[in-house]
Amino acid sequence: MLEEKIKELARKREALNVAKERYELARKNFEELECSTLYQFEKTVVENLEDEIRTEAVKIFAETGDKLPHEAVEIKEETELIVDEPQAEIYAYNKFPQALTLDRKIFDRLIRALPEEKVPDCVKIEKVPSAYIKSDLSEYLEKT
Repeated sequence: MLEEKIKELARKREALNVAKERYELARKNFEELECSTLYQFEKTVVENLEDEIRTEAVKIFAETGDKLPHEAVEIKEETELIVDEPQAEIYAYNKFPQALTLDRKIFDRLIRALPEEKVPDCVKIEKVPSAYIKSDLSEYLEKT
């Protein structure tokens, strides 16, 4: 079954390449819509077939432990962490404080909401002027 799907994928990828070439040629010949549709169709077929092959290969690996269920398919195991974030924050606070970062956007919003006398010493508030330029400057164009 996997062998047949690999062969079908190879054919479909070839069809995708042909469709892509036709699409690129059609752009020059104003047949873009038809070829674009064909290209998108072939691309979707290839993506779906790749997904099926990956799913079947992982299933074979789960059943047999074989990391090469087919010569064209290799299983690679990746490490994934499933984290209970509230517990992880407590742990990081105690063990990995360098893992905790200050979210400036939230911090700034919270500081701005405080009365001035409650602003902590680590924060200095100052007024900074900035210039805004009108987007429509047509009135300043020379009339000829």
